[in-house]
Amino acid sequence: MIKPLLFGSLLFALLPAAAPAVQASSLSLNTPGLSINIGDRDRRGYYWDGYGLA
Repeated sequence: MIKPLLFGSLLFALLPAAAPAVQASSLSLNTPGLSINIGDRDRRGYYWDGYGLA
């Protein structure tokens, strides 16, 4: 009982130290019938947030 609890609390304590090391520029999720892209850029290199088409 004590060993899994100790391991879980240690893992939870070290989690914030690992978070800044991860950096993502975009996220893509593709499933049949649905495609979600976060962080896309248009042809000019500007970030596109989904509002309005220039």
